[in-house]
Amino acid sequence: MNADAPLAVFRADAGSTIGWGHVMRCSALATALNNVGWRCAWATASDNAAMTARLAERFDEVVVLATDQDEVTQMRAHWRAGCRLFVLDHYERDAGYASSCRGWADTILAIDDLAERAHDCDFLLDMAPGGSADDYRGCVPDNALCLLGPAYALLMPGFAATRQRLLPRNYDGAAKRVLLGLGATNPKGVLDKVLDAIEQASLRLAPDLVLAWNTPDGERLAARAERAGGRVHVDVDNMAELMADADIAVGAGGMSSWERCTLGLPTLLLVIADNQRANAEALAAAGAARIVKPETNALVEAINALAGDSAALERMSRAASRLADGIGAIRVSQAVGELPCARDGQAVRLRPVTAEDSDLLLELQRKPETRRFARNRNIPSQAEHTCWMRGKLYDPGCFMNLILLGETPAGVARLDRLPEGYEVSIAVDPAYFRLGIGGITLTLLHQLVPEADLLAHVASDNIASRSLFERAGYSEAEQSGWLRQRGLS
Repeated sequence: MNADAPLAVFRADAGSTIGWGHVMRCSALATALNNVGWRCAWATASDNAAMTARLAERFDEVVVLATDQDEVTQMRAHWRAGCRLFVLDHYERDAGYASSCRGWADTILAIDDLAERAHDCDFLLDMAPGGSADDYRGCVPDNALCLLGPAYALLMPGFAATRQRLLPRNYDGAAKRVLLGLGATNPKGVLDKVLDAIEQASLRLAPDLVLAWNTPDGERLAARAERAGGRVHVDVDNMAELMADADIAVGAGGMSSWERCTLGLPTLLLVIADNQRANAEALAAAGAARIVKPETNALVEAINALAGDSAALERMSRAASRLADGIGAIRVSQAVGELPCARDGQAVRLRPVTAEDSDLLLELQRKPETRRFARNRNIPSQAEHTCWMRGKLYDPGCFMNLILLGETPAGVARLDRLPEGYEVSIAVDPAYFRLGIGGITLTLLHQLVPEADLLAHVASDNIASRSLFERAGYSEAEQSGWLRQRGLS
């Protein structure tokens, strides 16, 4: 890695008590940053040799902080030139801790789940569904940018790729395979209770038991799963593949929730930590999971009720897949990186569209400049737009984004899945024409799906759009009227 590359330092811990979720989400963001030229380092207070060895596989550098010395002083001494980005993902480090990093860290990203404590940060990331900036009012500086919701869930790249070939799931019968895992934890023998329930359920399910290298009682649990006709997976790096093979999951409400949602995997959700309850309730309210008490009888009842109901499994799969799409790490890396600027000097970024943006998009779609070169040049009615909007938001193959100039909506950009690649659609608000927003947007869209081919249908008389796409690297496609940009191999 180039020593002159921008440095991101992650401060987080992991273990059998707090789990492996902090490692997984920070690793996903580090991967996204590495892919655009960053160096990423992990700072931890754990001196467990096995854990630090695993971290060294994911980060360019791992530094173990002495517990009897001031942490920030140690980090400043180790990285004397400072860091471009400091990522704080730790429930036991507060705003005062982050403040002491000012001057050494150019930018601070805080990761939270609960909106119950103060942060000194430039970016606040909370992946839980249903949150709003008002939840953090008074908890973060007024100028901090809040990145909220599962669209920003930090997942490894394999989940987005698997999603595109897998969804939508179609259940034509009862579930056959159940994925079971709680990361590096097994509080109060919960995994035993789940295995008991699988054995006692009326429907035969083959378990895939996922264990971390340090899951308590791992060998005994593995033997139980194998006796039940299942498979055991330790320290997996193919979780997306395992989730794709499963029909149903039993798991906790941490980071793995967003992995399961991305792949539309129906889940019986166990609340094994207080900080997971709000997340679990939001998932249940969205129809993406069912909360189950971590007791054998309750689990047997829940498995019997869901595993044989193909209609319920399909509904839950589709509801889950609407919450997360697997490219949150790329979105966050774009936001915390050096954003491109329009000709007026304001930064341009993309934000996922939500249902609350419907009226704004209808207003844009009705403008003559937008309709002039559209394939359907008729002005949509309110009812037509509502139906269209709902279809796009519910489509797992659609990435729809607002184009933000500063933080002002300046247009919409969409990627729609094709048999091979994605179709690109861009509509910039006429009020922001001639600022270079279109070209910047094409670059940002390509970063969202870097390995995919992007295609654009350009009307023959739309000279300006053709010129825009050609400047961005698009060339003639095989189909007449289409331009293509090849994905990165």
